[in-house]
Amino acid sequence: MDYQQILKKITGQLAASKTPITAWVAGPYSEDIIRAVEKVQTQGLLAKIVLVGDGVKIPRIPASFEHVNVIEPAAIAQYVAENSGGSGNLVVKGNISSSALLKAVLKGGGGKIVASHAYIIQSPSFPDRTILVADAGVNIQPDLKTKIEILHNTLTVARKVGIEVPRVAILSAVESINPSMQSTIDAASLTVMASRGHFGNALVDGPMAIDAAMMPASAVTKSLHGEVAGQANVLLLDDIEAANSTAKALIGVVGQAMGVIVGAGKVVAFPSRGDSEETRYHSLLLAAFLSS
Repeated sequence: MDYQQILKKITGQLAASKTPITAWVAGPYSEDIIRAVEKVQTQGLLAKIVLVGDGVKIPRIPASFEHVNVIEPAAIAQYVAENSGGSGNLVVKGNISSSALLKAVLKGGGGKIVASHAYIIQSPSFPDRTILVADAGVNIQPDLKTKIEILHNTLTVARKVGIEVPRVAILSAVESINPSMQSTIDAASLTVMASRGHFGNALVDGPMAIDAAMMPASAVTKSLHGEVAGQANVLLLDDIEAANSTAKALIGVVGQAMGVIVGAGKVVAFPSRGDSEETRYHSLLLAAFLSS
C-alpha cells in the first residue's frame, strides 16, 4: 500500500461507514485547524464538530460547528476527555500542550494504558514505500515492556490501513548485540518475541541502523539478510528524540504525513505544531477512519 492508496482506502471506508463521527477540537486557535476539520466535514465524513476553547482566540467559528467556551488549557483538555468517550468520537489536538491533553485523555488508566503516536509518512527519500514511525510523540524513554505495547499499537494501525505483513526494523546505532547498549538488547528481545508469534503476522528484525533498515545496498554491505533489512516499512526507535527527529527528517519539506495517537481508548488526531495544513487534514482523516 502506498500513501495515496491508504488515503483512498480511508476516505472510501469513511464515506461508506454508518457510524456518525464527532470531532472534539481542543484549543482550535489556528486557521489551519479550522480549515482541516471544515474540509473533512464538507466531504460528508464528519457528522459533528465541537470547538472547545477560548472564543476570543478562535479565528472563526463556522456556522455548522458547535462551540464550548472553556478558557484554561487544563480545563479544555478535561472537557474534551470527558465528553469524547465511546465509538464515533475522536479528539483533535489544536493549540494546546501535548502533555496537558494526554494527561486528561489517559486519566483513569491507572498507569496501565500505553498510548503511543503513529506517524504514517510518504518520504521523498523512499518513494517505493510508505513508512510508519512508531511513537514520535508520547513515550519519552520507553523500556522493553512499553516498547512491546508501542509495537502492538503501531501494528494495529498498519494493518488497518492495509499493510498486511508489516516489516519492522528495531533501530539502534549498530547491528550487533552490545550489553552496554540497552537498545540492542531490547531489539533482540523483540525480534525473538516476533519469531515466536507474539506480534502476529509481522516481520520484525533488529538491532539495525537506519541505513541498513531502509537501503538494500547498506543491508548487503553489512551482511544483513532476511525480509526486513533494506526493506523496512515500520521503524521503532529507542526514544522520543530519535523517533521525532527521524520522522521529521523523513517528511522533509515535500513529504506527506499523518499522525495519530492510539491505545488510549480514543483516537487523537495529533499533528505536530509545525506540520502543514495538509498533514493536519490527513491526520484528521486517519483519526476519523480509526474511530469509525
